[in-house]
Amino acid sequence: MDAEDRHRYKSCNEFYDLENYFNLNLALLCIADTDGYFRRLNPEWERVLGYSLKELENKKFIEFVHPDDIDATLKVLSQISQNIDVQNFKNRYRCKNGSYRWIEWRSTTAKEGLIYAVAIDITEQVQTEQRLQKSEERYRKITSAITDYIYTVYLKNGEVTKTVHGPGCVAVTGYSEEEFEHDSYLWIKIVHPEDRPVVEKLANDLAKGIESNPIEHRIFHKNGGIRWVQNTPVLQYDEKGNLLSYDGLIKDITDRKEAEETIQKEKQFTDLLLESLPGLFYLYEINKESPEESRLIRFNRKHSTLTGYSYEELYGMKIKDWFEPETLKEAIDAIKKVITMGEAQINLDLRVRDGSKIPHTFTGKLLDLNNEMYFFGMGLNISDSVNAQKALKESEEKYRLVVENANDAIFIVQDNLIKFPNRRLIDISGYTVDELTKTPFYNFIHNDDRNMVINMHRKRLQGIEVPSTYAFRVVKKTGEIVWVEISAVIINWEGKPATLNFLRDITMQKKLEEQLIQAQKLEAVGTLAGGIAHNFNNLLMGILGYTSLMLLKTDEHHPFYKKLKIIEKLVESGSELTKKLLGFARKGKYETKPVDINELVIETSEMFISTKKEITLQRNLQENLYFVEADRGQIEQVLINLYLNAWQAMPSGGKLYIETQNILLDENESATYDLSPGKYVKINITDTGVGMDEETLKKIFEPFFTTKGLAEGTGLGLASSYGIIKNHGGTIIVHSKKGHGTTFTIYLPSSNIEALEKHSIVDLKPFKGDETILIVDDEKINTEAVKELLSVLGYRVLAVKSG
Repeated sequence: MDAEDRHRYKSCNEFYDLENYFNLNLALLCIADTDGYFRRLNPEWERVLGYSLKELENKKFIEFVHPDDIDATLKVLSQISQNIDVQNFKNRYRCKNGSYRWIEWRSTTAKEGLIYAVAIDITEQVQTEQRLQKSEERYRKITSAITDYIYTVYLKNGEVTKTVHGPGCVAVTGYSEEEFEHDSYLWIKIVHPEDRPVVEKLANDLAKGIESNPIEHRIFHKNGGIRWVQNTPVLQYDEKGNLLSYDGLIKDITDRKEAEETIQKEKQFTDLLLESLPGLFYLYEINKESPEESRLIRFNRKHSTLTGYSYEELYGMKIKDWFEPETLKEAIDAIKKVITMGEAQINLDLRVRDGSKIPHTFTGKLLDLNNEMYFFGMGLNISDSVNAQKALKESEEKYRLVVENANDAIFIVQDNLIKFPNRRLIDISGYTVDELTKTPFYNFIHNDDRNMVINMHRKRLQGIEVPSTYAFRVVKKTGEIVWVEISAVIINWEGKPATLNFLRDITMQKKLEEQLIQAQKLEAVGTLAGGIAHNFNNLLMGILGYTSLMLLKTDEHHPFYKKLKIIEKLVESGSELTKKLLGFARKGKYETKPVDINELVIETSEMFISTKKEITLQRNLQENLYFVEADRGQIEQVLINLYLNAWQAMPSGGKLYIETQNILLDENESATYDLSPGKYVKINITDTGVGMDEETLKKIFEPFFTTKGLAEGTGLGLASSYGIIKNHGGTIIVHSKKGHGTTFTIYLPSSNIEALEKHSIVDLKPFKGDETILIVDDEKINTEAVKELLSVLGYRVLAVKSG
């Protein structure tokens, strides 16, 4: 045999050896590909799964895997395909008989598309583990159910030397035998503080050899919970009669105590329920031989209230005591019907203590307890059908009480119609219930918001998520626009989808927001206007100064004299304009004194009305009106501006109402007007003119805003009035509606100082001086003009730019 033959022979032997090893191996050997197919299996697979090798090989192995293990198996296959070894992977394979076997795998990484794996059947091992787990669970349930155990307290000379608690102590207390043995007083420590005196007395009595009855008390379980136990002790003596110890039985009675508490609560609830019933409740012990002798053994207090009998008199009263002889037979027949049919109902007159009879409807149901027969039921007073209807109405009123008295509007919308609107919705909308419930809900919504609200409503009914609350406008029956905020939820109403809606009037909130925005806007404009007015005033001062100089040096017959006077007049007009701008900018409150507003109103209104015969003036001035600390001239300017505004709003004549009033603003009211709490003078100026629309109202206090032509006004009258009042610590508010006139309301803080007496005006004549005057101004043109003017008047002048 040459070398080649020997090599071939050796290879054949090795092949046969491997083949024998593969076929005879008791492990499950497997060659599979990365596509998930069995390629070769050893015969052990036939024994474990029951399939022939022919039925397994070239089949997808995932088809045999338990459905719950498929995802994990595919994940492992992916790992192997990525050259990751897998060890101790477990899954279940289906046997031919439909059962499943647990298989544990070890496999190599894929080589040339093949996977080599070894597996073992671990079904018996898994089942053993499951049986052990179930056994342990049963043991746990058994031990946890043990609620009794025995303890022993060893004594010497009346002192505790050792305590031993049985195994059941863990289930009852949470503490182990060792913990009780380590601390002889642990039991006392875990007793509830309220029960400790009783337990300590028991321990002391037992230590003295005093026999004691069982006691019930609470302990704190180790987990923090409270448990009820019954402690039954027994003294133990030696043959000489010496006290050695006492044994005790600890019984967990928590469930019993909780049951007793539940029963007590149920009894209290039952008693409360019976006392709250609208009529008589009764329980009778039936006398089958003589039903009329049946005895009343339980009843509610309405028996005493209605009949006039006391509790002691009522207990034990018999059926025959309640009815006249002519109606007693009907009562007896009804009881017999209860005995035979289980229930009955009858209308009879009930005889009460004073002999009067009250018609009632009586019901009865049979109750069999421990072979004793009873019947229970109710008696309802039907003496007056009107009273019954009234009671029904009162019941319905109680049902609607919360809804009707809610601060928010509450209503249901179904099929686009409003149902069950409460009083608040009627108040907000101005419509009657009939009008609200017969008109599609969207007809009450402002045109600009209608589509949005309809869309929200439809989406909510379709289950599409929409904002829980949102705001929109509704139009009242009067035409007034009201801002509301709605919160709605889907409900089922009479078997159909609907929405339960809660509507809140937020008009005041919206107005406050608008007022804040307007105030901020006017503040910004005022700052700008103040700066412009200041600079403009400096220019005018220079022009006026030089004009005055020229006039002093020009003869009145000179051709330029009239022109200079015109310039002077124009400059003065410009100065008035800057004063108004400074007033709007809240600057220039030059001379403040206590002012009597009533006096100022009378003076200004009399002067104004004397030239406006087409206007009728009505005044309502409060006596003893508070004084205000104010610049009289500026407040006078405000009043004249408002009179003029009213007159211009009444081109065909009308009425002008002026009212003054002392008022105290609390924190809530003052916050509405952005004022401090305290005493104020309130001035109302109302006209019957053409009124204003919403857009005009928003701009009414803005500088240069005017509804008149350029020749009729500058648009600064109301703007400066706003600034002046704000500068005095007050506020001015306007209320108007197109075609319904306008009301301006002024609030000015009161002063504790009374108005000063009037002084006569002294006419000062110009004079020439010889003193020295220092002029300080940062505008050179102004200092030069004033210096020259004063020099003409005879003064010595020193001019500087700053100090």
